[in-house]
Amino acid sequence: LSYYNLRVENSGTKQLRTSDATTFIVLNDLTITNGAALSLNSQNLEVQHSWLNAVAGSTFLPGTNSVIFRSIINDPLAPVTVTVRDTAQNPFHHVVVAGIGYTKPSDNWKVRGNFTIESGSKFIMGTATPTTLSLEGNWTNLGGTFTAGKSTVRFDGTATQFLSKVSGNALFYNLVVNNPNSVNANSVGTLVGDNGVYIDSLGSITLQNGNLITRSRYLSMHPNASLVRSGATAGHID
Repeated sequence: LSYYNLRVENSGTKQLRTSDATTFIVLNDLTITNGAALSLNSQNLEVQHSWLNAVAGSTFLPGTNSVIFRSIINDPLAPVTVTVRDTAQNPFHHVVVAGIGYTKPSDNWKVRGNFTIESGSKFIMGTATPTTLSLEGNWTNLGGTFTAGKSTVRFDGTATQFLSKVSGNALFYNLVVNNPNSVNANSVGTLVGDNGVYIDSLGSITLQNGNLITRSRYLSMHPNASLVRSGATAGHID
């Protein structure tokens, strides 16, 4: 099932509903506004252009399903933008970044499930206006491009989280480990001892709670980056 623009508005919960397990597709913009609540209702949702939820009281109910951002705009100056406004009212469960184009958060995200960047797709975070992505599941890069900008990625899960990339290093600006059962980065790249997690210039890695496990990989930092161990349960590099 597909729509061109989908606008969900006014109070009450609106559900995606079909007799078949399917993915609903929005070919252009999705807008949630005026106090509406959009429930995925056990369906997946694909959006090919911008996502806008900018009005207080408008909510998104993902359940345990996926949102696919399939950008077809291959222009870094005109990315598909995603505005969620409030991470408590508008979290995602699983997020997949797909398509040949660029997807960019306009504000902070909370992802309660897994975050995946598909091969050939591009996910960019803010530089002039930094944002934060809080992740409770796994981070998987299947060959796409991640541009960290000056933004922050937080691993905020409770079970062990896995950070993986099919080739090369995983580059971040600010990276926060806040998981008592650790973040495992042993599947970054294919080269044992030559691939790992890299923290960019003036960025930081904060070991707030739990360890970053690299073992056969490594943590590498720009000379101007910093490592912070904060809190009573600060972790270490394993």
